[in-house]
Amino acid sequence: MWIEQINKLLPKGEISRNVAVLSGSMAFAQGISVLVAPILTRLYDPADYGVLALFSSVVSLFLVIATLRYEWAIPNPNKDVDAIHLLIICFLVITVVVAFSVPFMVLLFDKFGISSNLSSIRPYLWLIPFYIFGGASYQSLTAWAIRKKSFTPIAKTRLSQSITGSIVNIGLGFLKFGPLGLLLGGLASQTVGIGTLASLLWKNDRTILNGIRKTNILFWLKRYLKFALLSTGQSIATTASLQVTTILLITYFEASVVGWYYLAQRVIGIPTGMIGQATGQTFWAEAARLIRSDPRELKRLFLKFSKKLVVISLLIALVGIASPLVFGFVFGSEKWNMAGYYALYLTPMVMSQFIVGTLTHLAVHELQHWQLIWDVCRLILIFLCFWSAHKLGLTAGTSLLVYSLMMSGMYLVLYIMNIRAIQIKIRGSS
Repeated sequence: MWIEQINKLLPKGEISRNVAVLSGSMAFAQGISVLVAPILTRLYDPADYGVLALFSSVVSLFLVIATLRYEWAIPNPNKDVDAIHLLIICFLVITVVVAFSVPFMVLLFDKFGISSNLSSIRPYLWLIPFYIFGGASYQSLTAWAIRKKSFTPIAKTRLSQSITGSIVNIGLGFLKFGPLGLLLGGLASQTVGIGTLASLLWKNDRTILNGIRKTNILFWLKRYLKFALLSTGQSIATTASLQVTTILLITYFEASVVGWYYLAQRVIGIPTGMIGQATGQTFWAEAARLIRSDPRELKRLFLKFSKKLVVISLLIALVGIASPLVFGFVFGSEKWNMAGYYALYLTPMVMSQFIVGTLTHLAVHELQHWQLIWDVCRLILIFLCFWSAHKLGLTAGTSLLVYSLMMSGMYLVLYIMNIRAIQIKIRGSS
């Protein structure tokens, strides 16, 4: 019922249907995660979630370079025969990164062994190459499916990922696997769906594969090299600024704090997972088309989506306000109460991220350097925020509240930058 109400707020026609398909699957997937979370918090401790959060942060940084972001360019070429070469480039880069990640992991073992705070993930670093291959492969195939507007298969894979990951996590939790159970569940979730999207490509577009040529691979590699380097640099800054909070928290505080922060993020971000990602993927596909044909319509669509997302973001506010009152009861014991307060503190940032992060599309304008500048500034501010908070002796909760308010301001700046990019395109087409 509430999904239908949300769908009414969105533009009608093909875009709305695509959002509805992905939003529906995200709703089911997130619904499964919500139902499973109280079980998992009874099987795993906050410190176990702290290990998962730190490991996920490290993996996210590797995934950024796993394709050099060539998958971002897949929707751009006019012809499928050109775009398929970008997909092949993605898998070539993935192979190289996975191969080099193994010896790199050996070096990192010693590095993580030095710090007592970071050594908690040392026994699990061998999983990183598997995460890289699974996550990067899924990203690349999803980009192709977005180009083909195959949103229903994407929706099915999202659902299967949630189910598979939940089953593995619960099963290994009962077997007392500890952090390894959460990590193996994450790996299973990340890799499920690769076969579905690959078989879809083979079924519908295998004739295009016959047109792959080495010379064309080299051509498109060079054609989007600047795009890839800027996108990768921007993504490194983006991912680092998103993940550095976890690293800074575990540096200045204990693993349980990171576990509370991780759970708070997951819960307060439920509307974002259900609606934001689906809306962002469909908007991305539409923006790639309109930027070439009708930038004025892109601006209209951007503003209309913005208004609707502001309304939907009120769901995040409701979740945040209720969190301190219900976390202990829902998640099994008083040891999770602090996560409820963290969720409340993070609410302003998550609302801003939901609205602006969903619609930011500077890569479509090939203005990754704008995004890079913004992300570098954000990264610097996060370091300064937590370093200053540590020097002032602030608690973890107060530090997160200051961080949340600061990030809300940064997302306002990013929104203005997106509007500016569209206006430049409109003047160029006049």
